[in-house]
Amino acid sequence: MKKNKDVNTLLKEDNNNSCSDSQRDILKDPNLMARIIKEVHKFFSGEEDTIIALVISICTRLVNNCNPESRNLVLSEMSGSGKDRLVRAVCSILLREEKTYFHRSKLTQEAFTYWHSKEDNWSWDGKVVHIEDPTPDLMNCQTMKTIASGEKRATIVDKQKAKDISIKGKPNLIITTFEGFAELELIRRYPFIHMDKSDSLTKQVKNEVARMYQGEKSIELDKVLHSALSRGLIQHSVVIPFAKELVSYFPDRLIMRTHFRRFLDYISASACLYQYQREKDDNNRIKATWDDYEMARITYLKSVSNDTHISLNSDQEELIRILRRSSNPMFVSDIHEKIPKSRDWIYKNCEILKRYDIIKQGSMFKADANKNVTTYVLSGCLRSFDLPYREVVWLSRFSPELKIIDDRRVKDGYNRIFAIYYNKTNKTIQPKEKDKKTTTDNHRQPNNNKNK
Repeated sequence: MKKNKDVNTLLKEDNNNSCSDSQRDILKDPNLMARIIKEVHKFFSGEEDTIIALVISICTRLVNNCNPESRNLVLSEMSGSGKDRLVRAVCSILLREEKTYFHRSKLTQEAFTYWHSKEDNWSWDGKVVHIEDPTPDLMNCQTMKTIASGEKRATIVDKQKAKDISIKGKPNLIITTFEGFAELELIRRYPFIHMDKSDSLTKQVKNEVARMYQGEKSIELDKVLHSALSRGLIQHSVVIPFAKELVSYFPDRLIMRTHFRRFLDYISASACLYQYQREKDDNNRIKATWDDYEMARITYLKSVSNDTHISLNSDQEELIRILRRSSNPMFVSDIHEKIPKSRDWIYKNCEILKRYDIIKQGSMFKADANKNVTTYVLSGCLRSFDLPYREVVWLSRFSPELKIIDDRRVKDGYNRIFAIYYNKTNKTIQPKEKDKKTTTDNHRQPNNNKNK
């Protein structure tokens, strides 16, 4: 407890937690996320769900006792998609440059061993480090693996003598990359999210760039919003009154020991973002609401596309799509004809997917090789994953905010992406039948009549 108090004290001193009335009004705005997205759109078009995922991931820095691996995120997309620009835009609104936000295009393997190591009062807690396209050597080095999972002590050799250096705290790590990771350990620690690659968004981006170059668009930053978010939000402990009710929504797989905690940390992060709008219990802990659950739902599902809960990069998802379109097991040579990757890449990534039971390896006789050759096929257990949500009739604050975001999308020429939350014709998703049988009598679904 003393450790959390010390970190909180440092964060309060760093933020100089003295909100003006105008800043408090912003943090009390029930449409706070919509306001953040509107500000990001001064620099970047579309990507509303990606922005929400980035904001919630960044706000895990405000959660006391947050699982260290919940503070990691990878934005995986091809070059030219604007992933680095998007991350910089979101971070510049929520954080302060070189105070709580550190953007680096290159880091050496032992950077965290020496970075701020001589500052007695320094802690990485509450800080965000954004790394562009890290090399495989950096991501696979022991220092980076350890910093991704929490605090550590490092032993270095200085002037032919062993010297211990303490790395204090755990920063939020945001990695932007295209290739992703081949290490299974890294895949577990870093959830992947992807961007919108549609032609309609590209057209909008071109129009916005043309307007700027033609002098029709000028950017006026909302300095009060930035000040409120970067200085007015502090670390808090969070309690989720309905946490037990969420257990049955997730499978009983080993990976859930990490991922279920990550989902609960996302709920806590949303509560910290809306901390000026949430009640507190007798122990001064913020009480999360079902609105925070819905915000976490958007964030979590952004990184999970199947019921294995394994985050995949864009190329791995394309590999799965190729295998799904084939009714028969495929030779590597056949896969190679459909995806612009080397055979070594195909073998390596098929091995990763095989270890998670997403695909199965076999062999078939290949006439031109005159022998049995390795084949790959989907395992058949890969299904989409979803989480229950509440119908609009029981939503008092969250649904209107998402409708505001969607209305802006329609105005800009995009399709709605959040209509499921405010369209009254949608039905609430229910847990699987096997989960219903294991629930207790007092188990309350998010759409229980008590909320009506």
